[in-house]
Amino acid sequence: MSSPNVMVPVALAAFVLFVLGCFIQLSPQRALLVSLFTGWLFLPTFDNAYAVPLLHAKVMFVPAVVLFASVAFDGARWMRFRPRLLDLPMALVCCSPFASSLANDLGSYDGGSAVFEMSLIWGVPYLFGRVYFDEPGALRDLARAIVAATLAYVPFCLWEIRMSPQLHATVYGFQPFGSFVQAIRFGGYRPSVFMAHGLMLGMFMTSGTLIALWIWRTHALEDLWGVPIGWFCAALAMTTLLCKSTGAAALLVLGLGVLEAARRLRSSMPLLILLVLPPAYCVARTSGWTGRQLVSLSEEVVNEDRAASVEFRIVNEDQLIAKALQRPWLGWARWGRSRVYDESGKDVSIIDGLWILTLGTSGLVGLAALGVALALPTLLLVSLFPGRQWSDTRLTPTAALAVAGALGMIDDVFNAMLSPIFPVIGGSLVGLYLTVKAARRRRPAAPRRSAALARPFATVPRQMGAD
Repeated sequence: MSSPNVMVPVALAAFVLFVLGCFIQLSPQRALLVSLFTGWLFLPTFDNAYAVPLLHAKVMFVPAVVLFASVAFDGARWMRFRPRLLDLPMALVCCSPFASSLANDLGSYDGGSAVFEMSLIWGVPYLFGRVYFDEPGALRDLARAIVAATLAYVPFCLWEIRMSPQLHATVYGFQPFGSFVQAIRFGGYRPSVFMAHGLMLGMFMTSGTLIALWIWRTHALEDLWGVPIGWFCAALAMTTLLCKSTGAAALLVLGLGVLEAARRLRSSMPLLILLVLPPAYCVARTSGWTGRQLVSLSEEVVNEDRAASVEFRIVNEDQLIAKALQRPWLGWARWGRSRVYDESGKDVSIIDGLWILTLGTSGLVGLAALGVALALPTLLLVSLFPGRQWSDTRLTPTAALAVAGALGMIDDVFNAMLSPIFPVIGGSLVGLYLTVKAARRRRPAAPRRSAALARPFATVPRQMGAD
């Protein structure tokens, strides 16, 4: 089962009809959530394995279909949208490849194609967050949707943990990842279900588990569908650990530690430190730091296999950094031009991290734009709600989303596992900032805890699944 079967086009066509049906039958916000998560969780990862005109990857196909239905059935909402200066970093992420194509004499057509690709991968999910989840209640719904999506994946994860990662191959005829050795960790199987890799699944499960555990920890929500949320948290935590993704599990512990520290210290400093880690790593690596200390740390904390994996990544990064810095500002553009080849023309490089991929293709300009676009939403939240307010349970879902987004940023340093979930979170936090700032301007005499926080967060949370 090495090639796509007939279920691939059937699933893609059925998804288009499913999305249209969602926007006909459900409220626009719920339709978007159901469509986006259903497509991301259950469609085949057909990247480079099945030819879909213009939309050659799952990470492009799902946002494109959802955007089409959203504009068709909820166009008035999009007409009300007005870009702001805070959207500029994400706009640069989407548009910087155009300059890279021109700088490498690839022409405006190639540049336009690159902008189209980046816009679907990053820009459209970001706009979903900006347009649909720019209010406190909407962010709470987004947090619940992520928890519900991870819960939906629990039985599939457990099946693959026991039987091996075979669901994608069984249903769609092929495996999206390379060697099956990548699916074996710690004497067992690392699931991937319908995602590109077990690492992507691990980070997805970590995000939902983090949000659920923090909601349970702060008593922001007592039950889901009449079941105490603690039971769901236990199922999610157990499954996430059984996914055997060491990095994702470590990020889960780190995220919970940051939230707990911010709550007890009544300070946002732990979150700010978390945000500094990815750019600090990028600056250090491009400035000559070898990163060998990470190899020793991995061997001491985890095992020799993990240390060997980290060392392999660092050695590859060394080659790719040297190649990227030959064209430092705008990079080498696409088509593998930033990769390293030997004398015979054989590709001898493996790109793991999103940061080195961006540095190679879009240069320091693209990397800086991506870093700002990923960090800015959380920084805006911190500026809105100082650390002393982070113990307020009404802020719990938003705080958990912010930390999940920051963890996704750290994960991108080592794994280029592109997902629409984190851009949606980023866009929603930017939208919340603009909404709350507008409310404060309209009510200058109100207390610093604005009406946008006091009123919507004070309402009794609707049950998961309510319209």
